[in-house]
Amino acid sequence: MENLFKKEEEKTDDQEEKSVNKTKRRKPSKKGNKQTKPESFEIAIQELEELVVKLENNEISLEKSMEIFERAQFLTQWCGNVLDKLEGKLKLLVPTNEGFELVDMEEK
Repeated sequence: MENLFKKEEEKTDDQEEKSVNKTKRRKPSKKGNKQTKPESFEIAIQELEELVVKLENNEISLEKSMEIFERAQFLTQWCGNVLDKLEGKLKLLVPTNEGFELVDMEEK
């Protein structure tokens, strides 16, 4: 009798696992979603501003909104990377007893 219950429990566990796997959503493929890099930081910021205006427009479809949102995410990340790289190169002009000295931003 116990063996019958164990087999039944195994079946229900397997069935539950299969139903859970069926409901999992797949992540969208990034292969077909190549984004082009902007020519400059300023152009990227300008494009981001334009994208925000488009997203605020309630007359665009959900699909188009998602495309715009994905582009905005890409541009935001790209701009963040540019700023991170520049931050390491920035220097401060700090007054000293002898005049001024250039100091890395990270030291301050």
